[in-house]
Amino acid sequence: MRFSEYRIHCEMCNLLSSKNGDSGFTIQVPIDASTQKEHLIATIFCQITDQSHQLTLRTLNDSSGQVVTLSKREKNKLASVLKRVEEDCLCGNAKICPQRIVKLVAELHGTTKV
Repeated sequence: MRFSEYRIHCEMCNLLSSKNGDSGFTIQVPIDASTQKEHLIATIFCQITDQSHQLTLRTLNDSSGQVVTLSKREKNKLASVLKRVEEDCLCGNAKICPQRIVKLVAELHGTTKV
């Protein structure tokens, strides 16, 4: 899924933990940024309720595991991309997310998002 200068590889999302409370879980997802030469790996806490999705970026690493420091402009752009994913409630969409994430979000919502 492409937003501005970023491409989030939702189809490659990996569930790290679903033990963060009744309405949240932690994922890792590859992100391409036009300013980087390789995939970045974002660790994101997702809080899901019937009314909203809230995504909190925990870490951003390169493929070797080193923490990536973005410029203020890049941080703001990435934050706006995550905000758009939140607003559109894209996490758990059966057309773009791995089945494990779709199932988990459906359990939190009580329905399947298509």
